[in-house]
Amino acid sequence: MIGLDTCVLARLILDDDAVQSPIAAGLIASLTCQRPGYVSTAVILELAWVMQRRRSRPEIIRAIYRLLRSRALRVEGGFKSKCNKNSMH
Repeated sequence: MIGLDTCVLARLILDDDAVQSPIAAGLIASLTCQRPGYVSTAVILELAWVMQRRRSRPEIIRAIYRLLRSRALRVEGGFKSKCNKNSMH
């Protein structure tokens, strides 16, 4: 399991850095339910705070919801999506 910090998720979601955003996207794309990324509650909270400067509340909610539902991520205190051969990232 790989721990993900706010910077990685912010670069992925905001897509605001020509160098770092593609690197973040590549890292996230490499995660699977067998080799997931870990996101702490603090990272989710900080991500929402960072995003509020550039995104609307509904956009922030949708982005965080997608993270919570991702089979390739384990979120502290969150439910665990089942991994199976039909699972998508």
